[in-house]
Amino acid sequence: MRKIFLILVLIVTAGAFNLSYSQIKLITETDSKIKKTYENYIEKSVNTVTLYRYDIDSGEVDSESEKISKTFVDLNKNTLTDISYYPNYSKTVVAFNDSKNISDVSIYYSDNSLMSRVITKYETDGNVKHKIYYFGNSMTFKTINSYSSGNLVRQDYVDSLGKNLSYSKLYFYNSNMLIEEDKFNQADSLEIVFQYSYDNAGNCIEENVNYPGASYTSKIVNKYDDRGNKTESVMYGIGNKITSKSEYKYDNKSLMTEESTFSIDNKPVTKNEYKYDEYGKKTEWKSYDFKEDLEYLYKIIYDEK
Repeated sequence: MRKIFLILVLIVTAGAFNLSYSQIKLITETDSKIKKTYENYIEKSVNTVTLYRYDIDSGEVDSESEKISKTFVDLNKNTLTDISYYPNYSKTVVAFNDSKNISDVSIYYSDNSLMSRVITKYETDGNVKHKIYYFGNSMTFKTINSYSSGNLVRQDYVDSLGKNLSYSKLYFYNSNMLIEEDKFNQADSLEIVFQYSYDNAGNCIEENVNYPGASYTSKIVNKYDDRGNKTESVMYGIGNKITSKSEYKYDNKSLMTEESTFSIDNKPVTKNEYKYDEYGKKTEWKSYDFKEDLEYLYKIIYDEK
């Protein structure tokens, strides 16, 4: 859960800027993950999930622990609430409509004042009509979607006065595979081209980001196992040189058991090892930070009906 909400905070706080990745793809995938988490909690009758962090010293777990976060479902209000206690307090409330699609995401400071908000409106067929982004109570911009044959073909970014800030044109393959997004500024100049390639199983094996004006290209190359689990993700920068790498391992149920990140010189940076219960719910993980020489054990406590 933590990664989902960290990504979501990033989207809300940085959405108005010209980011170096496809906002459309990132937001769509993040919304899908949050929706799946909400549905899984309902299906498994999970009311509350609490995350604790334990310090590890010489392999022993200290008696002291920190409450990192608490996530809970309110079926009466159709909401999923995530409260972060560490390193700083914040509260994220995700509201769902009757179709279990995200309708409102609000993030609050410790004094319960609004940090940011995203309101999503849908077409009758369930496609996203538009999203309105707020910093505090002030609207900053709005994204408006246009569709053809069920596929998103254009997204416009407009400010609070309705002035067009930028727009993207999108191209799909087989209806559900985004193969290219061309992002233009308000002067209709092409600024960024995002391109995606897939294998025969529909897995995204390469993500390219091109800046025509700067003649600069970066890319991410992904590898998968026979079950469609991503096993490696390598990022390339200037001169097609590797800038970072991530590796993933899974058990026989396709549950991720380990993920590691490596630096530009292929030295380990972080590693996470995960454990699950018999129902496939994550129960704990060990986190290693090789740069800071830190090691923590995280445990997840589920409160079920």
